[in-house]
Amino acid sequence: MQAFREAGYEVDVNFAPVIYCEGWLEDWHKLFTEINEVSYQETLKQLAVEIIFLTHNESVHKLNGFMVFCGRIRFMASGYSTG
Repeated sequence: MQAFREAGYEVDVNFAPVIYCEGWLEDWHKLFTEINEVSYQETLKQLAVEIIFLTHNESVHKLNGFMVFCGRIRFMASGYSTG
């Protein structure tokens, strides 16, 4: 990240999706601690971060399943095989 910042680029990081599971908060704490420890302060000062949490409910689950099903039909109709 430092090399990109030194070359004049804006440095952004994206973490997605955040999935709630046992120990997720501790794992993310370790990740951000490591980023903080290995990154130059100049990089951290300009760092933009996007964190996207995975949200889920029954209606979204049904819609996602339908979209995956439709995607498989289009994929198979194109002549490719999923194995």
